[in-house]
Amino acid sequence: MVCVWSDECPESLRSFIAEGQSVAFDGTVHHTGDLGVTMDAIKEIGMVSEVIVGSEPGVCLADALAHFFDVRGNGLTLSATRRNKYAQSEAIRSAGLSVGHQALVSTSDEVEAFLAAHCEPFTQLVVKPISGAASEGVTICRSADEVRASFASLHNSTNVFGHANLEVLLMEYLGGDEYVVDTVSRNGMHKCVALWKYEKRACNGVSNCWFAQRLLAIDAEPQLPRFVQYIFGVLDAIGIKNGAVHSELKYDGSTAVGAARGPVLIESNCRLHGLEGSWCPITEACFGYSQVGALLDAYYAPEAFGALPTTVPPAKAVKAHGAQVGVRSMVEGTIARVHEDRFAEIRAVESYAGENLPWSQLVAGKAIARTVDVVTLYGQVNLVHASETQLEADAARVRAIIDAGLFEVEDHQGEGGGCVCM
Repeated sequence: MVCVWSDECPESLRSFIAEGQSVAFDGTVHHTGDLGVTMDAIKEIGMVSEVIVGSEPGVCLADALAHFFDVRGNGLTLSATRRNKYAQSEAIRSAGLSVGHQALVSTSDEVEAFLAAHCEPFTQLVVKPISGAASEGVTICRSADEVRASFASLHNSTNVFGHANLEVLLMEYLGGDEYVVDTVSRNGMHKCVALWKYEKRACNGVSNCWFAQRLLAIDAEPQLPRFVQYIFGVLDAIGIKNGAVHSELKYDGSTAVGAARGPVLIESNCRLHGLEGSWCPITEACFGYSQVGALLDAYYAPEAFGALPTTVPPAKAVKAHGAQVGVRSMVEGTIARVHEDRFAEIRAVESYAGENLPWSQLVAGKAIARTVDVVTLYGQVNLVHASETQLEADAARVRAIIDAGLFEVEDHQGEGGGCVCM
């Protein structure tokens, strides 16, 4: 197994690996823009049998390597589309699938034109980067002035991948709930291997902070089978034949006119579900498989992949029920104290099934930021239980403990300083 770092991935992200999950690669290659040089470096290590996307910055490079090594891949024709959220939605629109109003803007005049065309009267609008990740830079605006301010803040700023946001995506705000459809494909055969429902709430001054995600059986809600077929159409529209995709969509079953709106795609991320794979034990405990295992089967065990169901099981067939709760910080500054007793309370709930926390960073003297998006989450708590009722009660309990505050930070204001407890 060889690690190839794309030129899109900044140095700051190359060590962004969960504690205890580093891999001893057989070789490492740093792509600096010259594909021929990169391919020669890979060939010196060994013969290439498969190319698999590792994370968001590797999508386009993986397409190119798979194409030129003549191994399983998705081709080059729609490679840029798979990485660009604006182009992605336009490709889906052309395929006759439902998408929201959107515009790619780089000037304030273009912002004003979109507001005049689609936002009178104004309700809400989403401002976001075209190739970001982890909800970074995504703002739900509730006035035209907020749109203008968000555009000004995001335009020409540097995203999590170290690139300038030269263009900004304005998207119609879609009401209702947000869902995730995780898929794996082999030679154009798509399998839905997980369905999640996000819980996002107001926190630390933002309206859509990630609180949790709940794993769903296919019959948990009547519209879920339609979501799966919709996403399969999305995968075809953006040229996915092989690999894992993590797609987010909205569905509003209670619109003002009475007709449901959706499913409508937010974006498809052409790689595994993120969060460092911390959700993997949940799907394995509940379904008996995960997106990670299904991806490996798609490349290395085709019979096992073919034996997977086309979509996730119904409630009567699941082994357990699962959810994941985000560990949020309600304070910002230098950590003075970690509430170990509150973490102990979290671990004491019946559904507790593990955690993913960077404990080397959660100690006195280390900096901590208020959680406003997935980038500023400080880990996740996994919950699994045979009883759905118990799972829901435990998830509510864990959220309440986190809301009460897990960290204290130093207060450098005033004489003598002190602590702010949150």
